[in-house]
Amino acid sequence: MCHRAVRGALRDGPGTQTGPSLARMDRLDLELYADRLARHASRLADELAAARLRLTWAALERSARAELGAGRSLLLESLGVLAQVDAGAADEALLARRREQLEALAALQVYVERRITEL
Repeated sequence: MCHRAVRGALRDGPGTQTGPSLARMDRLDLELYADRLARHASRLADELAAARLRLTWAALERSARAELGAGRSLLLESLGVLAQVDAGAADEALLARRREQLEALAALQVYVERRITEL
């Protein structure tokens, strides 16, 4: 067990009244939490980028379907090469959700950064 883990176990062990408390969080605790939030934000941003890319591909595929014709389009769809025609709606909904989640996460990051600067 590392020194930090021992210190944390002693600080937050059964002898404490209410367990961990915001008042007892030190700078390292807050910075670790800020890093965790940054990883979440990065993951959400990656999901946003992937959804945008899928929407771009869907637009290309819609354009190609007209030239390929229904038979070839269905054949390519059955192979998984072309996405189903209505696949874009799910990605549009995902984009809206992820944007909202990123905004909420950014607000939490601002709060945590402010707490770090207060120390």
